[in-house]
Formats: sequence, structure tokens, C-alpha cells
Amino acid sequence: MGSGIPDLEVDVNGEEIFWVNKRLLACYLGKISKLVKKSEVTKGSVKVILNDFPGGAAIFEQILRFCHNNGKVEINVSNVTSLSCAAFFMEMKRDVLGSKNLYEKTEKSLEDIQFWSWGEVMAALSECTSFINLAISTSVIHKLLDSVVCRIALSIETSSSSSVSSSDSCSGCRFSCDTRSSTESFKKSAWWFRDVVSILQSDELIRILVDLMILRNFDNGIVGRFLFYYQRSRCSSTSKEEDRINTIETVVDLLCHLDVSTLSHKGLFRLLRVTSGSKISQRCRSNLEQMIGSRLDHATLDSLLIPSPSGTDHLYDVKLIIRLLKFFLSKHVPSNQLKKVAHLIDMYLVEIAPDPRLKPAIFIALVNLIPNSARDSLEGVCDAVKLYLEVHRGISEDEKTMIRSGLMRSKWKKEVDICEVRSQLQGMQWRAMKLERVCNELGMQMANVMKAKLCT
Repeated sequence: MGSGIPDLEVDVNGEEIFWVNKRLLACYLGKISKLVKKSEVTKGSVKVILNDFPGGAAIFEQILRFCHNNGKVEINVSNVTSLSCAAFFMEMKRDVLGSKNLYEKTEKSLEDIQFWSWGEVMAALSECTSFINLAISTSVIHKLLDSVVCRIALSIETSSSSSVSSSDSCSGCRFSCDTRSSTESFKKSAWWFRDVVSILQSDELIRILVDLMILRNFDNGIVGRFLFYYQRSRCSSTSKEEDRINTIETVVDLLCHLDVSTLSHKGLFRLLRVTSGSKISQRCRSNLEQMIGSRLDHATLDSLLIPSPSGTDHLYDVKLIIRLLKFFLSKHVPSNQLKKVAHLIDMYLVEIAPDPRLKPAIFIALVNLIPNSARDSLEGVCDAVKLYLEVHRGISEDEKTMIRSGLMRSKWKKEVDICEVRSQLQGMQWRAMKLERVCNELGMQMANVMKAKLCT
């Protein structure tokens, strides 16, 4: 097929202008064919402006070579993703003169992705980021990410019997281990975190990747650690609050699809602290709190001491802990876990009791959430109440009565009385010790006076 006289001006992304024969290109490019039909009544040359063309002028030149060489062009690892998306963009899905169309040829070439090295897959993904929406619309991204998931799964399976240092064995994967990892097992399962996150700077791509992992029954614990890593990396690299919010909401939503028992409780609490004061959706916040609350028996006192959001006047976010405790109590909880959480909450009550701005209603609400059966002893909560009343001397008698009555449940009445008696005895003991010190001081003074008189 002859080249013909150039009568079509094509501007590719503002990078370069090509003069081509419109009827030649119309045979191969469906998009150009449509434009030619619309411009048949127009005399002279026609100009086409292509914006967001995948691969830019270099790939468009490859397409021209395909058209001028009767459907022949070199397709290799370095250009197949761009050529595939460009062929999709230009609607090159029609065979010409018995030659397969370019889109079909690139799809055939992508079937060999299993033979690519890890570096080649990463390079192809990096190339797709410049035309990400188009790459998602085609099968290119899914094929690349599916290959990534397969390689990661294979490396984790083989790492149990071979050293992580064999970076190019079998799958040709490049292991970029984080040398600061605390354990060897973490290194073996997390070598890919940095590589993937450095390329996939997109919440949508991370969502596709994790969906593929879940589909392939990937270890939920590893997926969870990766999502925590991605959230930290992504949020620290952007200054836009909107981007941070989108990343957090994406991560929380994906974590909800995992087995919560496999997730790091420290990671969840760290994520919760990041969301404090941010404008994430109520649905996202509730989902995160529900995941944490369902495993509150894994929490520590330090993890519960979350500062109040800005704009509030009390030290700790007690209302948040109340919500977490309600989520925990909403499920069937074994008695040993319940007692563990009750002890944890009693320690928390002692920590928050000295807060001068903590309202009595909030304090007693947290006290009363713990069921009777969870506490073997009231010693901890009595200490918290005593401390609270000592600090909050200015509260009304009605509020003091409300706090005391909160403890006067049928099972606890006797123990409350014992606590009050113990408190009174401690007070009497302290006053007796003080009186004894005063008497000793007076005795020493009298002895000094008598000694002085004898000397004179």
C-alpha cells in the first residue's frame, strides 16, 4: 500500500507535528477513519490534535511505521504497554490486508509477561503511570499487577526453603529488602514493599493490586502490613490534605476486607492517631474504630492514651475509648478476654482521673460500661474514683452522688463499703503519722531548751 501525499497534520501532545496521508492511516486507525469521513467535504489538508496520547511522539512514530510497513513493527518489553494503549486509543482493532491489527499483536505479546524480569515489570508499570486511566481501561494494568502478585507469592513460598539473598533465582525477581527490618521473616515477606509503593503512587492502583491479592488468597497479615506501609509512605510524601484523606480512606476500606485477627493492633492504633482531627468520612472512622474495638483485648494502656482532638479542652479522647469498648462488648467475648479488658480500662480510669476538665458524666459512663462479671475486684476503679473526687473538689454534691451511686450496684455494695473504709483508714493513718512527726519535733525542741538551760 503506497504512502500517498501527506495531507493530514497530526499534533501529538504538543511535542511534535507529523504530516501523513490520511487515507493510509484511515485503513489502520479507526479514530482517523472516523475523522476522515467527517472531513470528506473539506478541501485541502486537515489538522488533528491528539492530547494525552500514550507514549507521546515516539510511540506515534512507531504506529506510523506499522502503517507504512504493511502492519509490521518491532514489539518488545520496552514498548509493548505503550503500543497496546496507543492502539486502543487509536481504535486499531481492524485487520488490514490479512495482517493482524496492532492491538491484537500487543495483547499476544503481553502473554509472555511471565518471562519478564521483576525489573522489566516494574519499568512497564512506571511507564503506564503517565497514561494510567487508559491503562486501567485496557487489560494492561491488570496483567502487570497480576504478574506482580504471582511473583510475590512465589518468592514468599520459596523463601522458607531458600535464602532471601538469591534475588534472581526462578522468577528473576529483584529483592530490595529493607535492611532495617527487625526480623528475618519480615524481610522475606516485605522485600517488595518499597519497589511497589515507589511505582504505584495511586490509590486506585493499590486497590486493584490488593483486590488481586485477596482473589488469590494472599496472606492477610502480609497484605495488612503492606497497606500500613503504603499509608505511611504516601501520606509522608504529599502535602495535600485531600490526598492524605483519600489514601487513609482507601487503606481503611481495604483493611476491612481482610481478616482483622491477622492485622497489627499497633498498626491500627497508629492509623487511628493519624486520623485524629482529620476530615475523613464518618463511615471510614467507624470502620476503623470497629476493627480496633473488636480486638481491644490486644491493646495496651499506652495505646489507649490518645490525646483529644484539637478544639477540645480535656487531655485524652475518652469518648473514643467508650466507642471502642462498646464495639468490643457488642460481640460474644470469652470471660478471660473480658477480664483483661476490664483490668485495662480500670488502669485507664486511673490515668484520666486527674484531668481537671473531665466531665463526671463521661467518667462514670466509662466506669459503668464494664459488666459486673468482668471485675473480680473494685480496688482499681475505687482508686480511680477516689483520685477523681480529690482532683474535682469543685463539682456539685449531685455529681459526687452520681459518681458514688454508679459504683453502688448490688454485687459491689459490700466492696464499695470496704473501699470507703479503707480510704478512711488510710486518711486516719496519714493524720496519725503527721501527728507523730509533730510530737517528735516538739520533743526535740523541748530537749534543746532543757540542754540550753543546763549550760547556762
